[in-house]
Amino acid sequence: MTSRLWREPQEARFYASRVALGRGGVMGVPAAWSAAHIFASRMADAEAEHRAVKWSERALTSLQWGKPTFDQAELTPADKARLYDLLLASDIYRFILYRADGTAFWSSKLSKVGSTAEGESFPPDVLAGRVHVQAGTRKADDIDGLLWRKGNLGLDPDSARSVISVSVPVLLSDRFVGVIETDVDATDIIAFYARQARIAAVALGGAFGLIFLVMTAM
Repeated sequence: MTSRLWREPQEARFYASRVALGRGGVMGVPAAWSAAHIFASRMADAEAEHRAVKWSERALTSLQWGKPTFDQAELTPADKARLYDLLLASDIYRFILYRADGTAFWSSKLSKVGSTAEGESFPPDVLAGRVHVQAGTRKADDIDGLLWRKGNLGLDPDSARSVISVSVPVLLSDRFVGVIETDVDATDIIAFYARQARIAAVALGGAFGLIFLVMTAM
């Protein structure tokens, strides 16, 4: 009697575990599938931040006067040439150099020169010396040079593109003197990570399904 009373809860728990695993295999894949874009966006943000910091460091070393350039807000012809070379060598489609007051004194897009940072001021974390990452969407026509690249001639100018803007603060002896903003078209980067996440979701669902089949056969 005691043995039977002990066995019945055990059998109930075993049955419940099989049901849970079966449902996990069925329901877990769609849930993981829908979470793929969130995962991909976060990975793209992290990658864009890492690249932006590296390219900003290279941009500073390419300037004749380095960080003090942001106090002077002036670039030599050689500075401009090197910045354009960096732009062409990277996957960044737009560079903007801001003074501490938020005024752009150089940009790879000439119409941005003299403009102010969005929101008329930098985010608090940038003013505190931390990198700020902002993800959003823009029309393809707003991505510098995108529509003119090989293979993109049929791209709809009004189609939405995923864009990540990274603001890297420039500190001179712990004094905030400006910001380097890099804008990246992250559409393809997000698509890559989303594909990887979906492959993992399918594999996870298959594993749950296999375990369920094994436990059902027991």
